[in-house]
Amino acid sequence: MIQNKRVEISKNEARQFWKMGKVAYVATVDEEGYPYVILFVYVYEGKLYLHIGNILESHFWSNIKQNPKISIEVSEMGDLHPGKKYSYQSALVYQSVVLFG
Repeated sequence: MIQNKRVEISKNEARQFWKMGKVAYVATVDEEGYPYVILFVYVYEGKLYLHIGNILESHFWSNIKQNPKISIEVSEMGDLHPGKKYSYQSALVYQSVVLFG
């Protein structure tokens, strides 16, 4: 489900973006409903492969076992445009792709 159709990109554009990235943020939800986000190194070769290491006894894995729904975000930071007068007027340019599954 895309919440904002005006920023939707094609599947091919998303795949090209995933090929360039190296780090993904994976979000799960625990049994009490709290979100949990953890960083993973990944490789995209037609499919997204997360390097999860040996985490079978972890908060992340416990969450997956009780609720397999996750969200994966890959982003790339661009330029920082400092505010002219105040720092809160600054802007950060970035690209991001979010997967749901």
